[in-house]
Amino acid sequence: MQGICIIIPCYNEASRLDENSFQQFLLERKEFSICFADDGSTDDTIRILNKIQSEFRGRVFIVRSGLNVGKAEIIRKAINEMSAEKVFEYYGYFDADLSAPLEAAIPFVDFLVKNKEKQIVFGSRIDKPGTVIYKNYLRHIAGRIFSLIVNNYFKLTLYDTQCGAKVLRREIVPVIFAEPFVSRWLFDIEIILRLRKHFGEDNIFVEETALLYWANKKGSKITLKDLLRLPSELVTIKKKYF
Repeated sequence: MQGICIIIPCYNEASRLDENSFQQFLLERKEFSICFADDGSTDDTIRILNKIQSEFRGRVFIVRSGLNVGKAEIIRKAINEMSAEKVFEYYGYFDADLSAPLEAAIPFVDFLVKNKEKQIVFGSRIDKPGTVIYKNYLRHIAGRIFSLIVNNYFKLTLYDTQCGAKVLRREIVPVIFAEPFVSRWLFDIEIILRLRKHFGEDNIFVEETALLYWANKKGSKITLKDLLRLPSELVTIKKKYF
C-alpha cells in the first residue's frame, strides 16, 4: 500500500484538538501522514500543531492560510499542495474534532485498494447493527431533512453527503480540486457533481460506507449566518453544475 495523507481542517481548534489521539494513530499506522490545514486560526491552534509536527518530522505537515477562507477552500489548498509532490497514493479529510476517528480511514483505504473502479469513499453516519453513532436528536432530524432536500434537488442517492470523513485516490485530485468551490460548506455536494460530470453515474465512482463509530461533538464552526445562507448556496451549486 502506498502512503496516505489525511487532511485535518482547523479553525480555532485549540480547545478541541486531541493531541493524544493524533499521536497514537501516527505511532500505530506508519503508512499514514497528516496535514493540518490551518484556516487563519487566532487562538492557540498553531502552537499545538507545531508541537505535534515536531514529534513526527516528515509525517506531519502544516498548511496555513493567513485569512479564514472556509473549510472548502482550506481543504482544497492543502490537498493541492500535498499532491504536488506526488508522494501519496490516497488522500482523505477528517474533521479536527475527530467525531469520526482517524481509524475509520483504514477500511476506506483498504476498500479502494481492492476495488479499483471506485474513486472515493464517503463515510456515512447511518445507525445500523454493529455501529455506534452518538447523535444530537434535533441535529439528526435537521440533517435527514436536509439530506432529503439535497438528494431530490441534485438527483443523488447518498444517505449522508456532509459527514466529515472521506478518502479518495490521488488520480482524481485534479478532477475535484483544480477549481475553487462555489460553496463554503456544501462542497461535498460539488465533489459528487464534479465526479459525475467526469465519470458518469454516481455508483460507478462513489462508495458510501457506514462508520463504525461517530460521536457528535460541541463547538461546530457553522454559524446561524452560515445556516441561513445554505438555501442560496444550493441554488448557486445548481446553477453551476446543471
